Amino acid sequence: MSKELEGETSHDVWLLLDMEGRGHAGESDESTVEYGVTVAASLCKAYVEADRSIALATWDRYLQVVPPDTGTAQLWRILEVLSTLSGRGNAPLSRLMSQSEQHWRGSTLAIITPSPEETWSSALHKPITWDNRVILFLLDASTFDKKKPPPGPSPAHDQITRYRVRRGELWQLGLAAG
Repeated sequence: MSKELEGETSHDVWLLLDMEGRGHAGESDESTVEYGVTVAASLCKAYVEADRSIALATWDRYLQVVPPDTGTAQLWRILEVLSTLSGRGNAPLSRLMSQSEQHWRGSTLAIITPSPEETWSSALHKPITWDNRVILFLLDASTFDKKKPPPGPSPAHDQITRYRVRRGELWQLGLAAG
């Protein structure tokens, strides 16, 4: 993860956290909701420590946007929003992206999603053409619930760095659980 932080060139980093209920699986600490929140919180902390401007957009019960800023106060603002999320939203990731895109043009996007759907993949075309760098964290819901399909192939592009996050494997990303 430290190599990813060193290689960033844009000023703002936007965390886009998918909270659409259809994609999430598992319960309590062993759920894609908790893993998504953990990934987002860990990234936020790392970027704040690197003195980077960090922002958050998520759509749980409603669209929530924390504009870019730096410092410990920003970390606490984002952690406060993350602590309220339930993973029961009804807006797909593609809608979250279209509703927040005016904010993140030219930024680095860290997209965190359990969604296996191809619909949001096409939404990545715009950030790529806008020269955004994309870091994609695919939360593998099938490892939390065998009834969920595994994520399909993620879009291949030079501007997309991909990580697949499976149940019990947060440590491989250097992230703490819970």
